Amino acid sequence: MISQFCFLLFLGILGASFVLLFRRSLGLFNVYALALPMGLTFWGLILLILLATGLPLNIYTTVVLSLLLLTIFVIYQLRNKNFSKKDWKPFLIFLLSLSFISLFFILVNYSTLSNDSWILLTGGKYIATYNDISEHFLTLGGILSYIINSSSVLFGFDYLYALYPLMTFLFLLIFFANLYLPIRRTSFILSREFLFCLLTVLFLLSSYFMLFHAIYLHSNLIYGFYSFLALYGLWKRLICRDKIWLIISCLALVTSSFFRMEAPLFSLILILILISEGTIKLEEKLYYVGINSLFVLLWHTKLFFRLSDYESQYLSSNKALTTVVLYLVLFIVLLISHKGPLKKLREYFPLMMLCALSAGWSYLILTQGLRMKGNLLIMERYGIFILNSIKYGGWGITWIVLGILFAVGLALKKVRHESVFLYYIFSFLLLFNSINLFRGGWRLNWGDSGNRMLIHIIFVISFYAFLKFRNVLFPNAQG
Repeated sequence: MISQFCFLLFLGILGASFVLLFRRSLGLFNVYALALPMGLTFWGLILLILLATGLPLNIYTTVVLSLLLLTIFVIYQLRNKNFSKKDWKPFLIFLLSLSFISLFFILVNYSTLSNDSWILLTGGKYIATYNDISEHFLTLGGILSYIINSSSVLFGFDYLYALYPLMTFLFLLIFFANLYLPIRRTSFILSREFLFCLLTVLFLLSSYFMLFHAIYLHSNLIYGFYSFLALYGLWKRLICRDKIWLIISCLALVTSSFFRMEAPLFSLILILILISEGTIKLEEKLYYVGINSLFVLLWHTKLFFRLSDYESQYLSSNKALTTVVLYLVLFIVLLISHKGPLKKLREYFPLMMLCALSAGWSYLILTQGLRMKGNLLIMERYGIFILNSIKYGGWGITWIVLGILFAVGLALKKVRHESVFLYYIFSFLLLFNSINLFRGGWRLNWGDSGNRMLIHIIFVISFYAFLKFRNVLFPNAQG
């Protein structure tokens, strides 16, 4: 128990030492809500680099490197006089709050495990024991899920069950704060604005499947959290022109790209949207796309030489090579998108992506849809998917209500740079449906992979819908 508590507290301190550099842009609430997620990002990337380069991955190297990174952040804080005496009080309140919440989730262990959960735990133990990961685990993808779960072996506790409800709690804080703070006009806690934003969080919590994911040891919820943060950070950069939010978005996108096998493909959606934005400088785009591409290219190049050459619903050398080629092509597109004919076409890139994904999905329906595992017709399979989302999948009426809110929200007054949300949502759904034509899921229960993957997009759709209603109800909204 003590080891897990100390580990979570250290992640919070590591993340706080970084995000405190940007507290003037992010706001104090966002700084401390983002501390643990950013700490987890740096910890995961340190272990990923060790694993990818073949350097010793053990308790000594990981602690030394993470302490070195923490020292760099602290020195930068001191050198720039970014942390003063008045900052100690909120920092200590943060530490006490994180300690109390972490202890609560450690003592009250309601974690739920499935076969997938045991695979993550086994893969994590394999990494910590052999400083490597077997091809069997590599083909399943989501390397960061294994890496993070290897931490329990490194530090000597059973498994990292407290992280999942803790991340859910922090996400809901971020979700609430970024709806509420732009419209806060009074210190009265029970104002109409406060109650409306609180209602949005209660809506998410009213879904059994949301609460289930908070205690379910799997990659779905954390991936959904980071992918939302990546999109939200890009949108904030566009509406407030603050580069800091683009840094947060970049780190979140890198993290999300390694949590799921198919995640790098979904990350390309956001990268293409970024490239199309004329208000963001080329230099910023190069840093953003370059950092994401570097990590993805290095890891998938390693996978190309490591994995067997076979085709399946899981990762193979061919699929790793396809990912490498896609990222290289998109980086080249970025380099030439500010010149010649592509400069005029650049703003239409997301629309072209939507058309391409629509055509691809239609082609798969016609060529693959009637020859899937189990000999079920494609409409029967989509019938299973719909029944899961409204009855058997654990969502209750969440998607019915959310679908209505989203449809009505489309007709309401537009928010600034609304297209970022819409391009991402529709592109995600098209790619999600295309990928699921190859997956072996589509079972009539919560364990269906397609049903569980809905958690990846629910945060974005919910935030967009509530953002539209918030701006109508409270016209003084600043974002």
